Amino acid sequence: MDKLTLVLPTIADSQAILEYRDEFISAGETICGAGDLTRLADPQAWLATIKAKSSQDTLPVGLVISTQFICKRLTDGKILGTIDVRHSLNDYLLNYGGNIGYAVAPSQRHQGIAKWMLQSVLTYCREIGLPRVLVTCLADNVASRKTILACGGEYEDSRLEPNKQKLMQRYWIKLA
Repeated sequence: MDKLTLVLPTIADSQAILEYRDEFISAGETICGAGDLTRLADPQAWLATIKAKSSQDTLPVGLVISTQFICKRLTDGKILGTIDVRHSLNDYLLNYGGNIGYAVAPSQRHQGIAKWMLQSVLTYCREIGLPRVLVTCLADNVASRKTILACGGEYEDSRLEPNKQKLMQRYWIKLA
């Protein structure tokens, strides 16, 4: 695997953000772990949205504080994945969404990138004082389930997500 880094996205990443987003759109997929990037075609609008979610002062009603990371390949700056850390759990996140959401670009899958991102972001989760994190995936997402288990996930249960009408599997990863 290439050398990777997890960083906070900036305006300097705008072109790479567009290319990452376009890959999902072309594949007919939504981007998990990237907030509203699927529907926001303007990187500046997406950056403003994730900035608003990073502070209690600007947090939209009903949401929890979160920190958005992008996974970049060091050799060329290409964005290979996104991972979002929610600092707490509201009712929806506790039941279906979890503390962490992530996605890997369709062309970059099956290379261990999701596992690398999840393992890497757990350090940040410890730094912000989370004793454990909830990570969820669709029941039919075998790759994500394997990623979660490889990072120490312990299966708790499955719950029917009311909007998608799909079964979500819930896993806890202990950090302390």
